[in-house]
Amino acid sequence: MTEKWKDRIISVVGLTVAMALVFGGIEAWLTWGPIDSVRAFAVSGNRVLVIEENWSGEEDPGGVRIVAVDPKSGEVLQRKRVDDERWVAMSGELLWLRTGDGLLARDASTLAVKRSAKEVRAANPVLAPLAGYETGCFDVPSQAVRFQSQDGRYLAFTLATESVGSVQSDGCTAGDADDWKLPLADGRSLSLKSVPASSRSEVLGADGVALGVSGLELKFLRIALESLAGDVLIVRTTGTGDDAATELVRVDVVGKKERWATRVTPRRTHFDQVEVRDGLLFVRDTQVVSALDLSSGELLWQRGPSSARLR
Repeated sequence: MTEKWKDRIISVVGLTVAMALVFGGIEAWLTWGPIDSVRAFAVSGNRVLVIEENWSGEEDPGGVRIVAVDPKSGEVLQRKRVDDERWVAMSGELLWLRTGDGLLARDASTLAVKRSAKEVRAANPVLAPLAGYETGCFDVPSQAVRFQSQDGRYLAFTLATESVGSVQSDGCTAGDADDWKLPLADGRSLSLKSVPASSRSEVLGADGVALGVSGLELKFLRIALESLAGDVLIVRTTGTGDDAATELVRVDVVGKKERWATRVTPRRTHFDQVEVRDGLLFVRDTQVVSALDLSSGELLWQRGPSSARLR
């Protein structure tokens, strides 16, 4: 072999190794790098599935990943990069996501693709308009993707049954995690009232009598009341400045007192998702998902940007 060919081979090998290192570094960064935002979470069996984004210094997401963590400890059990997939919802044991080709479903236990976008579309050809990210929306109350068919009909793809049916419009309802009123089982509701000469509010019972709980920017966290044995959860801001922390408060409605109050984020925020499972409370704001012990209020773990988490 001539020296010329040896040099060419060395050059090619060197370039190949360099590219492998570069792309391997990018892969590692997007899979294991810092969290820039938590987009959603779902509780499934003995794991919490967290949808995370790592922007890699760019304006648009550099990588989207599903991270499965232990519900009590927050220990990472599994990671899966899903860069071109966007969260839709959890239904049964399937995690539904949106791609440029339509809807697909992953197994909640293995994160493997259970229904590809092609398979879903083949079973329901009317879903063709869902190719791309800009069409359709997810309706939280009905757990269905609403969209307009190519012939102009308003349709909904229900995740639980994987079937398509007619609806009155293609508009979706998000479903708030918090609210100014909280309906009770007897048809009455708890409400909030402004404290005179103050920016504070107080919680009123169904009889209109104050419960002895007050604070800044109060809201009720909407969860099934049976999960709390008649208690309620309040979202409360600790101050008036930009750096005011947000805390969750468990309130004993009958005893008219706070059971516990826990700071969840070091900033003013609101919660987009909430779920209770096996005595644990999971909440997510625009950046962080947090897990708390429902009985004691102890903050067990958080995932999200370090700047948005409690330290």
